Amino acid sequence: MTNLVSGLIILIVVYIIGWHQLYGQFIHEAFKKYQWYLIFLSIPCTYFSIIAARLISEYFNGKMWPNRIFTFSIGIVMFTILTQIYFNEKLNMVCPMICAPRISNASSNHSPLAKPVSGELLSKAITNTVIAQKK
Repeated sequence: MTNLVSGLIILIVVYIIGWHQLYGQFIHEAFKKYQWYLIFLSIPCTYFSIIAARLISEYFNGKMWPNRIFTFSIGIVMFTILTQIYFNEKLNMVCPMICAPRISNASSNHSPLAKPVSGELLSKAITNTVIAQKK
């Protein structure tokens, strides 16, 4: 159990640092000014990510999928939390549902992904989402 908890804690810290490396430029000028320090910070973050992956994989007897599910989930949760804290952006499922390809039975292979959404419809969906969030 300690391998799992240790791995998850390391991943959370690494994801918080990584989020600030990518999106800090929109928070404070120092992130823009000292980009090279952020780049060098990637080296220890990568090292700790490797350690976390090893710990989680060991906990699950060498299986990779549990590790992938944990890393993906932690990334999504941390992104959502940090984006809410710094930018006051809440998770919004309207745009992904509207922007997803339309279901169509008109194609020859009956693929649900047959007709992509037009650029005009996509633009309207994004605009309406932004306007709705500002209200």
